[in-house]
Amino acid sequence: MSIRLGGTVVHGQQLGRRLGFPTANLDVGEILPPLPASGVYAAWATLADGRTFRAMVNVGYRPTVDATRKNLSIEAHLDGFAGDIYGQRLSLDLVCWLRDERRMASLEQLKVQLADDLAAVRRMLAE
Repeated sequence: MSIRLGGTVVHGQQLGRRLGFPTANLDVGEILPPLPASGVYAAWATLADGRTFRAMVNVGYRPTVDATRKNLSIEAHLDGFAGDIYGQRLSLDLVCWLRDERRMASLEQLKVQLADDLAAVRRMLAE
């Protein structure tokens, strides 16, 4: 599997940051179909300056935090990255599908799942 998505990083709700997993949210309106299936992916993220990071990517409707499930979201946690990339281009090369997107009973349960997902990304994309 190799699907490339790219777009401008836009502001989100800052929930990932509060959970300890800050994300770069792509402007979904810039991404041309076909889009990949909803779910969590292991990916490589490339910043505008060429730096590359392992990434945990969610494509979908964020059922734990958005009960309406109307707004598609593509967000990536870049492993080891700290900085401000709002307004910059970000490319995501989806390497492997990890799991379906699913609603968690609480934000604490979501945080535990994100830690498990990141561990899986690190294993799959070990350098």
